[in-house]
Amino acid sequence: MSKLRITKIVLLVVGALLVVAFLHYHLPRTAIVTIQGVDVKRMDSRGSMTQNPGTAGSRDVRFINTVKQDNRVLVLRNEDTGWGWPPYFKFNSSDLVAQAQAFANENPPPTVLITFYGWRIQLFSLYPNITRMRSVAPDYSHFPWFNIIFLVLLGSASIFIGLKVKQLSQRIRERFSKNQAPPGAAGDDSRPEDQ
Repeated sequence: MSKLRITKIVLLVVGALLVVAFLHYHLPRTAIVTIQGVDVKRMDSRGSMTQNPGTAGSRDVRFINTVKQDNRVLVLRNEDTGWGWPPYFKFNSSDLVAQAQAFANENPPPTVLITFYGWRIQLFSLYPNITRMRSVAPDYSHFPWFNIIFLVLLGSASIFIGLKVKQLSQRIRERFSKNQAPPGAAGDDSRPEDQ
């Protein structure tokens, strides 16, 4: 295998991994949880917790503490996305806190389906951002229709664009090879002059 071919394969694999990571972070995911409570923490501009409330660029961030059905803890931040990226157009973080507090105060606590995006990375104090919650039956199972439809459309568009690019590059190569062909060669309509 040539070095050029190996380089192409490595670049394709790295590109595919970046696309998968981007989609995994931004596409909505769900979990079935019970709400344990809410919390507010002061964060600085880098996303780290700070003890000094007067720090420039610091802000209060709401957190919702949950426990999954397998007894694992899941802490989610609750911030508006507004008109920015990712385009969830979330403006209801205050309402979600009130709803979470109501769920946490019920006895027994209800089973709640939460929708969120992002990753929990403890080393960097990163938390997924909750976008929605609603009460569901304890035996509820969720099927991710949106993600499946989105990925099918994205895959179809990628295949369509890939085929169009391949056809275009083939036409360009054919046109280039015709222009480079010597007079009288096969496929050339021009005839050499009679001598």
